[in-house]
Order: sequence, then C-alpha cells, then structure tokens
Amino acid sequence: MEERRPRHRPPPPEASSPWLVFYHGRGLRNQSFYSLSKPNNTYVRSIPELRDKYVWNCCYGWLILSNYKDDQFSLWNPATIESIVLPPLKNNSETCINGALLTSPPSEPNCSLLLFDKGLRRILFCRLQNQHWIEKSYRKEMEAMGGGSSDFLTHPVSCNGKLYASTFSFSQLVSIEQNNSLVIRSRGSSMPTTAEYLSPHQRCDLVESCGDLFAIITIDGGIIHEDVIGIEIFKLDFSSMIWERVESFKDRVFFLCNNYALSCPIEISSQQIRGNCVYFTRRKDKSLYSYNMDDGSISVSLPCPNIPTPWRSPIWVMPDFRLTKSFREAMHTSAREKQEKEEEKEEEEEEDDDEGSGKKKEVVQRAENIEKLEKRGAKGLHLLDLPSDLLKSISELLISVDYLKFRAVCKMTRHVAPPIEWRTRMSGSDQRRYSLSPWLMNFEKSKGVCSFVDPNHGDKYLIQIPKLLQDATLCYCKDGWLLMCQPSYSEEQSQLCLIFFNPFTKNIIPYPALPPLFSNASSFSFSSAPSSADCVVVVVTFLYCAVRVGISRSREEEWIQMQLEIEPFFFPGFTVPVFINGAFYFMNMDGILGVLSLEGGDHGGCNWKTLEYPRKPCNGFNNNLLAECDGQLISVFIGDFGKWVQVFKLNHSTMVWERVENLGNRTLYISRSSALSTVATNSKLENKIFIPRFCGEGIVSYSLSTGMYQYSYGCEGGSLKDYQGTRKLLLCGWIEPRWY
Repeated sequence: MEERRPRHRPPPPEASSPWLVFYHGRGLRNQSFYSLSKPNNTYVRSIPELRDKYVWNCCYGWLILSNYKDDQFSLWNPATIESIVLPPLKNNSETCINGALLTSPPSEPNCSLLLFDKGLRRILFCRLQNQHWIEKSYRKEMEAMGGGSSDFLTHPVSCNGKLYASTFSFSQLVSIEQNNSLVIRSRGSSMPTTAEYLSPHQRCDLVESCGDLFAIITIDGGIIHEDVIGIEIFKLDFSSMIWERVESFKDRVFFLCNNYALSCPIEISSQQIRGNCVYFTRRKDKSLYSYNMDDGSISVSLPCPNIPTPWRSPIWVMPDFRLTKSFREAMHTSAREKQEKEEEKEEEEEEDDDEGSGKKKEVVQRAENIEKLEKRGAKGLHLLDLPSDLLKSISELLISVDYLKFRAVCKMTRHVAPPIEWRTRMSGSDQRRYSLSPWLMNFEKSKGVCSFVDPNHGDKYLIQIPKLLQDATLCYCKDGWLLMCQPSYSEEQSQLCLIFFNPFTKNIIPYPALPPLFSNASSFSFSSAPSSADCVVVVVTFLYCAVRVGISRSREEEWIQMQLEIEPFFFPGFTVPVFINGAFYFMNMDGILGVLSLEGGDHGGCNWKTLEYPRKPCNGFNNNLLAECDGQLISVFIGDFGKWVQVFKLNHSTMVWERVENLGNRTLYISRSSALSTVATNSKLENKIFIPRFCGEGIVSYSLSTGMYQYSYGCEGGSLKDYQGTRKLLLCGWIEPRWY
C-alpha cells in the first residue's frame, strides 16, 4: 500500500526498524517513509520541520538538522514531534561542517550538540541548557598526532557515554572528553585498513552498537566510485584498543547513509530484517542495498519505485528503541530465551554423561540399521549390484565432480568409468558430458568454505578453505588457479605475500613476499599456470607519472623491481589485465589501453606503453572490462546499474574497437578478478555474458540476442532489464575446473 498524496500529519506510527526517508517533490517539500518491517507500506508526508533542511545525524531518536547555509541548526524528534532551535552560527568562507553529534539525549542536563568544521579544523559545541556556542580548535592536536595539513576529524560517535572520532586518513582514533572545554586525545589505535589494491576509494563509518564500537569500511569501485566492491567490519577491543576483524554479527544489524551510521539489535527487528547484514544507500540512487556477511553478497531492491522527481538521496530515521515498549519486551524475551538455551544445554550434557555418549550410540544404531538392510538380500539392492554396462551408462551422464565421486567408490566404478584426460580439450558429447565450463567461485570466509556454482546445471559444491588462506584475498583467477594475496605485518614494515592455490587439487604454491613498495599494489596477473615453467607473475602499482612493476619468473627467485615513466597519467580501471602475445593489456577508467610488454625492454625485458589508439568506443559507462576471446582482445562496457551492455573486439590492424553483436558459440565470463571465454558446452550458453550476480538461486547472464538479463534455476527463471532484484558476490571469480 502506498499513500500518493502528501499529508500534513506527523510521521507514521512506530516501526520495529528505522524508517528510510526520501525527500521529493517540488522544493523537496514532501517525504516518503519506508520501513523494512513493513515493506508493502509507504507513507507520504509533508512535515514542516523537515522542509529545506539537511539531515546531519540521528542520535537518541533526534534528527540533527540545518539550513543549507549551515548557520542555523535545530533538533527534531519524529516520535514526540518536539523541536529545539539552537542559536545561529557566525560562519565565514572557510567554514565547512562535516559532522554533527549529540553527546546524550536532550532530556539530560549536560546534553551538548557538537559540530565538526574541517575547513577551520575546529569543533563547535553548544550546551542545550545555556544555548551558547563555544569553539575548540584542534590544529595542535592533529600536528601532535602526525596529521598532515589535509587531515581533519570526521565520523564522530558516542559509545558508553564517551565520544570518539577518527582522522580523515583513518590512521588514528581519538577520544573527545567534555569538561569546561573539549579535550582531544589520541587513543593510540590505528584505524583498520584494508588492502588498497581493491580500490583507493574507501569510506570508514564509526557506529555504536549495543555498547560496542564498530568501524565499517566501504570500498568503492566503478567509474564514478558508486559501485561497492567490498565491505569490511572491525570491532574495537577496549581493553587493548585494537581493531579486530568481525566475520559475523548475527545479533545486530547496521544501517548506513551518506552522513552517518546506525545500528539496532536484531531482537527488535521483524522477520524481514536479517542479522549479519548491513543496509546502505548511495548518492543519487533510489535503491536500497543489503550486504550479507554469510556469503559476502550485496542485494539490491527498489523500496519506493514511484518516488516523483526531483528527489534527494534517502536518510535513515531511527527512534530511540530504548524508550519503547517493544525494545524492553524484546530484550526481556532475549534474556529469557538465552537462559532457557543454557538450561537445555546443561540437560543434554547430563544425559550424555548418564548414557555414555549420545553420538556414539547414534553411530552404533546406524551401523546396525545398515547391517539389517544388507541381510535383506535382493530387497536392499546396492548400486554395485547393477550390470557393469548399466553402471557405465550412468557414469556417462554424470558431470565432472559427480563423475570423480563415482570413480572414488570402489574398483568396480573405476573400471567402468575411466579417468578423464583433463589436459585434453574434449569436443562433442565428451565436452558436454564433463561440463568443463567455468564455475563461479565464492569465498565465504564467515563459514570457512569456498563455494562453486556450475552455471550449466546450477549445482553447488563446497570445499574447506585451508587455514593458511583464511585471511587471504582473491586477486586473480586463471587456468584453474587462484592467485591469493595475504598481508604480512611486522614492527618494521608490512608486506604482501602471494600464494597460488588450486582448489580442486588442493595444491598450494607460495611465492616470496613482495617488496614493501608494493604494499598498495592495484593489479595482479600471471601469464600461465604456476605449475608450468614459463609462468610469469606481474604485480603493478600505478603512480601519478610512473608505473611500478614487480616481476617473478620463478618462485625460487626474488622479485625483479622496476619503475617505468608513463605519459600521460594512467589511472587503472577495476578490471583484470589480459595476457595476449607476450604482453599484459590494461584498461583505465576512461577506456584507454596500456600495454606492459615482457619482451624487448631495457628494464629487465619489460616496457610500458599507453596507447593513443584505440579510443574508447562508447560513453556513459560505469564499468569496463577486458577479456581474451579466441586469441582476440575483447572489451565489455556496462552502463550505470547494468542498464545496457556493449561488447567490442580490437582490430589490431586499424587499432579500432569494432562492435560485436554476436559471440556465436562462445560464452564470456566476467568478474572483478577474472575474465575469460569458452566454447559453449550447450546451445543455452551461447552468445551470453555471465556475471557474478544471482536472481533467487539462478546465476544471471546477459544475452546479446535479446538485450536482456536472464536467470534460471530448476523450474524457475525469467528476464530482467537491469540489476534490480539481484544480488552480486564480492569475493568471487570465474574458474575453470582442473584437476591437474
């Protein structure tokens, strides 16, 4: 149900989750309220207190508002309709407010409003009792902490009655103590950092949740840096003041918008809201995104599809749940359920002690049942009782993984199902039978497993992630091998270690640690499988007027380092390099090609060239990718939100991108860490581009024939115009299954 006509009434009644609020209409005078707990209802209001106001934060159920000159601030409570107007500010041209925070609920006597001014490196605070602004400069504190001239405080947060903020460089966490003035101290804790090779465009939000302090790092990609390619979450250990990585937080949920972050315990949320999730919005985007830590995926939906124009990016409005009856009841219920679970656990342990071992007893019972079944003779036929020619026919219908499992049963199955010649590309019925098309691989770190989905059949397989790689990040996939990157820290320096891993054979090949200069490397690639003698591994860091290259031609030798001058400036895109004819091809964010040749150079047999031609073949794209297709260089350009896809082939004689309307019997598989093509194993896969997105349980592909996205899983399937209603995997890549 959606109310279309704005009403001059209070906000909707209390929801069991924050409201997502859109400003829209003429003069942005109207607001649409949407709640995850009531996804079928949208309430339209026209609230005078919110007109022509900018929302800075939501603290203790109060919104911190300002006019667009940032010289008049006010507080407004959507639950009680109370409003508090603060005295006007005297700003100058250098003033630039970048954050706001309430120290406590306004009902408490010492409540103050803090404003952070990055332009003048100061904090303005006003006690609500005396309605007087006081200024505190923090330039000296920033200099003492080693902050440069461009560093400033940001992302203020209140936790357990104390105030914290971070420096813009993420390097320091500071505490802010409120006495007669403000005392700013470094907490001696570096803010959590993530590998910059994912993207240099990162945002860190500090958020309090149930008495804990979290840092949520959002990593942006895409041409306009609005495509989230990674999210990492850290929790502060107050005893050691060290940030610890969080792999799961099933008891709470986070909400992010442009200016601030919120959290609430999952006990008070409805069934529509899942724990272990981060809900967030993006600038100039009406969509709602949800990051799921269980599988590292981001889902996208359109909560209010009929928002009229003009509109502004939505905000989160959260009531003070601690004051609500539902919160108190939920917390009471949670405590009671926790106690009941502990009592049940104690009872189970007592039963196990009395009966010996419940698990052993169950195993014995299963063994007895199997023995009884075997004694039934013909009534309990086994698979091996079938004729050998029938067993052989069954094996010929199995796909690769099931075929291997079938062969592992006994000597009889190995006899009727000969080993697969994996090194030989099969054709015809053999190729279809063994399904050697690439699989979508995803690192589910919270579960400690690596999952594989076959787009041909929809089957899913799991393997355990080796302990050595549980903290590693996927960089590149090729020839059945994964190139993993793992940071190594010491008191003197931090380095990146590269490790090759074949998830099918479980082989691990470590390489020497990269030199410290490559700690922020942005591109990784290798020419061929690391098991081959001619494998060359390349690591590249792009600087302003140079490219820093690390080359390893053997894992037994140290890295060859070189720095090559480049002109003009080449800022890499978020696509993997492609190795063709002895050279690595890179594409930058503007669609320009750069070539790193391994032959004929003066610097260890390596040189760099930024190509004047070909020019970018299209405009208005958000992502661009490279792939090799039958020995040719292919580029894929994708519009904002996946609204269009265009494919081009490089004509090396004319150095022009030529439009590709049909891939024939080829299939493209693209992702952030891999891009490859294969001959389609069946007609349903021809002329398609598979991407690491799901709709339901089906993998999404783009059909060049229909110009639409398609998905299928079992009896379900359908078509899509863009990414709405899909979820994408972040730590994933396409890999060809190879058992050698």
